[in-house]
Amino acid sequence: MLVIVVSTSVSRATWSAACRDVEAMALKDESDAMTTLLNWVCEVVLDLDEDLRISEDTPRLAAMLMLSSGSRNLQGSLLQDFMPLGDDRSKFQQQILGEGDCEDQGDSSALGAM
Repeated sequence: MLVIVVSTSVSRATWSAACRDVEAMALKDESDAMTTLLNWVCEVVLDLDEDLRISEDTPRLAAMLMLSSGSRNLQGSLLQDFMPLGDDRSKFQQQILGEGDCEDQGDSSALGAM
């Protein structure tokens, strides 16, 4: 009887681990597909970390910003550093981090027009 209980517990643990692995692979595949689609549609796609820093090298963004013909590595840079208006930088951070509502939608700044 003890062997059956132990065997059942091991089988459940193995099954749970296998399910988690399959789910992780499915999420990775979905993420890769979404990134591919975004790269087809958008000129630049980038990942930000929790501090809104660029988490991977983005040569397309560097080229778009005309930073040394795309040779500058932007990894670790704050995305807000590339926004010319301080008001846009603060609105962006508030919206992305959910720190408040961007109620003034009528101004002429790039983020205000969104």
